[in-house]
Amino acid sequence: MLEIASNLDNTWDLDVADVIRQNGKRACYPAWDFWGEVWWDDGKWHCEVWVYRTARETITSDTIPELMRRVSDKYGYD
Repeated sequence: MLEIASNLDNTWDLDVADVIRQNGKRACYPAWDFWGEVWWDDGKWHCEVWVYRTARETITSDTIPELMRRVSDKYGYD
């Protein structure tokens, strides 16, 4: 699975974002305290957040930076 982001340097891979948007693929968003699966649908970015092998919730945002901030604010920046 493609990796779209890392909390290590707080950046998103815009090339991966383009692949997701154009081809309907999904990418992972790994972090120390959670794992996310990110996709594009209906003009929005979505991240299904998993903690300790349990799906917790899906967070939706208009932009990738907003999505990353919302997920990290709730689940951690590590």
